[in-house]
Amino acid sequence: MILALLIGHGKNGQKLKCSGTLIKLDTILTAAHCVVNLRRSIFAEPEAILHTPQGRRSIRGKKIFVHQKYHRVDMQYDIAIVKLEESFLPSEASLVTLPNYHENKEPSYFCQSGLVIGWGNTHIATISDKPKKSYFGQSFRCIQLPVISNNDCRILRSSVKLESHFCAFPGFNDSGGGCVGDSGGPFICGGVQYGIASLNFGCGVQGEPTYFTRIDKVLSFINENVASSGMWLLEHKKSHYIILFSSLC
Repeated sequence: MILALLIGHGKNGQKLKCSGTLIKLDTILTAAHCVVNLRRSIFAEPEAILHTPQGRRSIRGKKIFVHQKYHRVDMQYDIAIVKLEESFLPSEASLVTLPNYHENKEPSYFCQSGLVIGWGNTHIATISDKPKKSYFGQSFRCIQLPVISNNDCRILRSSVKLESHFCAFPGFNDSGGGCVGDSGGPFICGGVQYGIASLNFGCGVQGEPTYFTRIDKVLSFINENVASSGMWLLEHKKSHYIILFSSLC
């Protein structure tokens, strides 16, 4: 599998960072909030950089698709696809495995725990902490997190909608979860990517779950856009976007 590091620059010049996975040799799966903010797209003319034994290879992106039901406030359907101008070679990269169909049961029924992987901040922060540039990881990190039921997730934080999300929670006595830079990264269970890191409240805060977009609920969006049929295409003109790839844990 391949993990993508997404680095972009926002309207005011701030550095923005997310994770993602390759679902085709020319297609990256990530979170919608990584490519959209309240005012406009934060990424433009994306460039994909792959470090291989033969050296560095760069491929520019051509389109970004965001789910038509993505909601900037409640973060539902937080999924986006980045299409590249050309494909990496099979010898340069491998693909993540996605679910084949929509599960009628909650993820907690068929996945007790999963591997969360991302390029995010490793600083254990409170909800009020501001991200610090020096805390961004220089390499990806992995953590195993238990999946909990939707009912248990609502007990922890009733205000978050779970229409397209599921929760992972390490327990009240342990800290650990997503942080700045992990958004868009995978939640992997049994070798299959079932989730996309979407939302959390603080970094590694005890008592707080991490929320993931359910991939099995957005398969039609993925299939349509992989076949080059867009749902909501963003136009990009000004900012810059870099993607670095590395083998997963």
